[in-house]
Amino acid sequence: MDHRFVGIPELPDVPRVVVVVDVMRAFTVAAWTFSRGAEKIVLAPSDALRHWP
Repeated sequence: MDHRFVGIPELPDVPRVVVVVDVMRAFTVAAWTFSRGAEKIVLAPSDALRHWP
């Protein structure tokens, strides 16, 4: 598997596949909220699909 970790300024052109992973922060926040008494987390849709070609 070929992979690179790059930021937006380092992308001269659009690659065939892009994967954005923000699970570390999401699950850290989820664990923290449940530990503070949250009963549930409600997922909301993203507007990212509106920008898909």
